[in-house]
Amino acid sequence: MGPGFFYYHRGPDGPQIRRALLLLAISGLLAFALYAGAQMRPLLGSLATTRVSNAVNRIVYQAVNEAIDSGQIAYEQLVSYEKDNEGRITMVRSNMAAFNRLQAQILELILGRIDQVLSIPVGSLTGSPLLAGRGPRISVRMESVGSSSARFENQFESAGINQTKHRIVLRIDVYVSILLPGYSTVTQVTNEITVAETVIVGEVPGTYTYFAT
Repeated sequence: MGPGFFYYHRGPDGPQIRRALLLLAISGLLAFALYAGAQMRPLLGSLATTRVSNAVNRIVYQAVNEAIDSGQIAYEQLVSYEKDNEGRITMVRSNMAAFNRLQAQILELILGRIDQVLSIPVGSLTGSPLLAGRGPRISVRMESVGSSSARFENQFESAGINQTKHRIVLRIDVYVSILLPGYSTVTQVTNEITVAETVIVGEVPGTYTYFAT
């Protein structure tokens, strides 16, 4: 260039700078969100599993209590005795038809109530007591999956001199799928509930039928 001439380079104008800063801020927020999500995922999964397990436990106990209150579960309807000529109990026999019917009815009732949506406040993921239960909520859906089962079991134990306690226990295994944002997990919830019991006076019966079906 000859004398009297100079070169002028115009830098980026205001709108271009603002767009660049905005793009940088959005990228930073996305990176932070991905990092925070990765860090909180184990905590979210653990908290969701606990919430779902508690919800399933409530559903199970409610269903069993409804069956007991309605009279569907009664010891004398489920079990009968065989005695010898002296009136001593020699055999405890179970009403398998009643057991099978109750197992199916109770399990169907439980599974019909499991499919629902829970929510977890974001503040509960921070671990801070001040933020627990606060903030936006993350939806958690639970659905029944797998081969859930309900079966009756029996327990005999000594209840004193010449006394035996016979307890009927309902064992319920429920498999639940927990659907979280971006991933899912499965948990098993097991409950053992005493639904009926009595004390047999006399010697322990020599024979009893098992409740496995």
